[in-house]
Amino acid sequence: SAALCIVAAALWHGCSPGGIVPTSGNFVVVKSDPPSGSTLFLNDPIAFDFSKAIDLQSVSTSTVTFEALDSQGNPLPEVVVGSFVLGTRPGDAQPGRRLRFEPRLATDNAYQNGGFRAERAYVVRLPGSALGAGATLLTEGGTPLAQAATFVFLTPVGTQPSQLYRNPL
Repeated sequence: SAALCIVAAALWHGCSPGGIVPTSGNFVVVKSDPPSGSTLFLNDPIAFDFSKAIDLQSVSTSTVTFEALDSQGNPLPEVVVGSFVLGTRPGDAQPGRRLRFEPRLATDNAYQNGGFRAERAYVVRLPGSALGAGATLLTEGGTPLAQAATFVFLTPVGTQPSQLYRNPL
């Protein structure tokens, strides 16, 4: 909807850029795939690429947070459910510098009990240590994420699998 696009544009303006240039060897988010501001189908994963390998043990609902917003930009009391796995960043030989979030797929006919839901804006925040955040992602060596990063994703409007899912099967 037009309102959702306006909400996303307002949120996206304050978000991290699509690519953050690592400086002086810090542990930082390099980019997200898809880029912030993109539309996600309900079964699309989100990947975050980092400058250094991530300690998967440091990934939690405190170090990667999701906020669901309705089409008017109002927060919704919904929990985003899915799993995190380490992936391989393009150009890397081994997994470790890519963190993938794979949303839980809906099992009801209204598509309302999956990780993502239709007609939402999702704000994903990765707190950084620069602002004194308590919980942050860590490298395998225990270095905290240097800079916070925020990304916004939209989900499509619709009620049919062909409108909501990249591969409706």
